[in-house]
Amino acid sequence: MLLMMLNTEQLHQKDHSNSLYFFMLIILLSGGDARFKDYREHVNAYKSDERKENAIILLQRLLRGRAFQNSMYEGKEKRLALIEELLIVANVEALSEEAVEERLLQAHEERLKDAIVESIQGEVIARAADMLSKELIRFKQVNFLVYLKLFNVK
Repeated sequence: MLLMMLNTEQLHQKDHSNSLYFFMLIILLSGGDARFKDYREHVNAYKSDERKENAIILLQRLLRGRAFQNSMYEGKEKRLALIEELLIVANVEALSEEAVEERLLQAHEERLKDAIVESIQGEVIARAADMLSKELIRFKQVNFLVYLKLFNVK
């Protein structure tokens, strides 16, 4: 009866891709096992082993996935400031060409005003430094003349 369940093509396959039929054939040819009286018990034992292996593989996948998830979370925490900056930049609205030109023109005007102010400041500072250097020379000359007069050096 068991031989009727197995067709001849499955018996002659070398790879035995259908593991259930292959397992049943081994049981039939070996005369059975003392622990199992019926082939269904063999099949159930095989299925329970397969379920355990699948459960172990699933658990391994879950653990690996959780470890990867933890590493991603740590990386996110390290770079949170950069992420926030990128989100702020992404939320900035795009400006029209006229608005861009207006902002560029304002920036140019501000730089021009700053340059003019710095130029005026430079001139004032240069005049003050020149005046102070001339005063120092005059002061040294006056001190020299006072020295000559005190000691009557001719």
